[in-house]
Amino acid sequence: MSVVTYLKNMPAWARWMLYAAIGILVLNIAQGFDDTSLLTAEGTSRAMLRWGVPILLAGLGGLYSERAGVVNIGLEGMMVLGTWFGAWGALQFGAWYGLLFGALGGAAGGLLHAIATVQFGVDHVISGVAINVLGPGVARFLSSEVFNKKFKDQGGSITQSPRVPTVGRFTFPFLAGGDLFGWKTPEALSFYWQYTRDSDDESPESYLGAIEEFQALLRAEFRRDRD
Repeated sequence: MSVVTYLKNMPAWARWMLYAAIGILVLNIAQGFDDTSLLTAEGTSRAMLRWGVPILLAGLGGLYSERAGVVNIGLEGMMVLGTWFGAWGALQFGAWYGLLFGALGGAAGGLLHAIATVQFGVDHVISGVAINVLGPGVARFLSSEVFNKKFKDQGGSITQSPRVPTVGRFTFPFLAGGDLFGWKTPEALSFYWQYTRDSDDESPESYLGAIEEFQALLRAEFRRDRD
């Protein structure tokens, strides 16, 4: 059995976990050769998750739309509309209302695309391109009328909104020992910190020790072969 056939026979969840592990291994090896810490830095992973999740969710929506028979290439315009209305809702009513208005703003772009393609028979690609052009234009106009005038003293402008309130931070039940209806749930990841933290160093960064030692070994071997 070839490697390709074996991978195809694997369950989807196991195959993607294997791909992720290979990607992490490649990043660590590259970091060891180039002597850089940005590839696997905590800030890089945090930024990847922060900016990658909205794009992945939009791609998932495009996949569902494709399965329903509608080609949706107007995802960028819908995301821009959702972003603007989310910021406006958070400024006006609070963070949770911002999430609601953001979802409604993106859904409005999707509704416009559905009416144009299904009701009036407009070509799907043309409608999607029109939404991609219309979304940023509408957002810029609204920013000039709202953020640049009403919230200018708070840092708002035609290109950005003021800093919006956040929903706060919380610990996830059963994973990080969060509260569930007043009950303190177990911390499922406590065993991970128990075996990755050093006994004398309780900082969250201490679990990277093994990776740093592996990278130092790779750098030493690379320099030895080069010399």
